[in-house]
Amino acid sequence: LQLKNLFYNETNIEPKFIGYTHWTEFPEITNYAMTVMDVNFLGLLEMDKCGINTEAQKNLILHNAKSKFNTGTVIKLSEILEPQYLGWEIPKIGERVTYKPRDKKIIVYNHRPHTYKNYPWFLKQMDELWKQRQDFEVWVPLSDSITKPYMTNDKYDRDGYFKKLSSCYIGVCCKQKYGGWAVSATDGMSVGVPYMFSNDSYYKELAGNAGIYYNNSSTDFISKLNFILDNKIERKKWSKKSLQRFENGKWENAIKPFNNMIN
Repeated sequence: LQLKNLFYNETNIEPKFIGYTHWTEFPEITNYAMTVMDVNFLGLLEMDKCGINTEAQKNLILHNAKSKFNTGTVIKLSEILEPQYLGWEIPKIGERVTYKPRDKKIIVYNHRPHTYKNYPWFLKQMDELWKQRQDFEVWVPLSDSITKPYMTNDKYDRDGYFKKLSSCYIGVCCKQKYGGWAVSATDGMSVGVPYMFSNDSYYKELAGNAGIYYNNSSTDFISKLNFILDNKIERKKWSKKSLQRFENGKWENAIKPFNNMIN
């Protein structure tokens, strides 16, 4: 909004504005009183087009906009916003490292360990799994402390992170309030780690048929996780699907819809 004011009022240039929004302070995910969500909306309305993480996140913006604007303005927002899926980073780890059997199978939770990512729910499920078996560990690289007997939080540089990630047996993405793109999951899938996702539309946009989806219940989650942990052939099948999804998601492919939006 400020940039458009500057160009239109102080120069003879009237450029088109094309944007990408990766983060919006939705009340669904904030635990503080004041946000700049309304300012975000005003800026979006001055754009010609704006990319956004997922269709689910676009719907969340439109849902919140209905409490602030009339129907015509919400329709305009809908026309401006266009889901544009982020490309998948190519890991710079030299020779691809594949999972090798070891004493403990590593379950990775490489997201921010926050409530909006449903981290407390995840730990509750791991507590239950620990009661049943102790042949696994849970790597939470973004955690500042180790709070469980099965937990590790080893830190690495970017290359080391991908090498460690490639040694993990399976990753988990829990139900989240933000409905956005999970770079943590694309990181893991790019090195052949199968991922379990809550059965939500935003994850299906990300993983397609390469994701292992569980209904949002403890019973279904534990049951499917145990099945993968006990079945190496099944794990290998999902690993191949992850790598194929990575090939399709590389920036060389993902950039084409961005180019189309700009054109």
